[in-house]
Amino acid sequence: ASNECEDKAASSSSPKFEEAIKIAKALLESGKFSNAEIAKIADIQEADIADILARLEKKRISKGGNPDDSPLPAMKKYHADKKKKAKK
Repeated sequence: ASNECEDKAASSSSPKFEEAIKIAKALLESGKFSNAEIAKIADIQEADIADILARLEKKRISKGGNPDDSPLPAMKKYHADKKKKAKK
């Protein structure tokens, strides 16, 4: 799992991400957390970020933003389906 963290850090240019990797490595080295626990924390953070992005995108669209400009495929599909229903 350590190599996976290093691979992700190498592929990311985000200083915040690199800092998170350093913290994760320090936690692993402390022996207080297992690889699985660190991975679970990272997964939760990714899920939280995805949820926040979806909420922000929903708000942007509700304020009059174009759903076709959404970077989230689920939002595009939802609004395309909604348009189809409205045409019927």
